[in-house]
Amino acid sequence: TVILTVAQDSDIEHGLLDELTHSRHAELGALIAQKWNYPETIQTLIRYHHAKNFGGMINKIHSVIQVADQLVCAEGSVEAVDPELLQALQLMPEEVSEVFASALTSFEQIKAT
Repeated sequence: TVILTVAQDSDIEHGLLDELTHSRHAELGALIAQKWNYPETIQTLIRYHHAKNFGGMINKIHSVIQVADQLVCAEGSVEAVDPELLQALQLMPEEVSEVFASALTSFEQIKAT
């Protein structure tokens, strides 16, 4: 939403905005995290959230990020989430759907205020 707000305020062309938000969103997100002084670990997770196998605990955090990314890209359809990720995190599709719906409701409530 930060990227969209800046783009709207700066009158960035729609085609360029689409390219930035789809093909470069990870880099942009990492730059925003850096600007906001997030820890380097978080910046790295954002920058490489499409990659796999960070190892250890970071791998679990990374898997959660991948599940969230896949859900958002599929507009909440849990069927689009990699089943191996769900299995690795010991998550049931029904649980993921419930959490997504709850998060979406919270987001809409915050957006409305």
